[in-house]
Amino acid sequence: MWWIREYLGTNHNGRPNILVTEGGTNIEITGVRWINSPMYHLEINDFDGGYFHDFEIFVDSWGQLELKRLFMGTGRGS
Repeated sequence: MWWIREYLGTNHNGRPNILVTEGGTNIEITGVRWINSPMYHLEINDFDGGYFHDFEIFVDSWGQLELKRLFMGTGRGS
């Protein structure tokens, strides 16, 4: 429902990220499935040492375009 609020212009708090971290040491991210983030899936800044492995980022771009077409009259075939 987040995308519907965005396309209708009723999302007043901006587009969130799934994970944001500022600063850290020896960060490890593993075994996570990130799905359809409104902005960035991961925003990791100012860290020393990171190990990112065995995770998946999935974006349903066709579904987002279909919502845009339904609510804004744009997208595929427009």
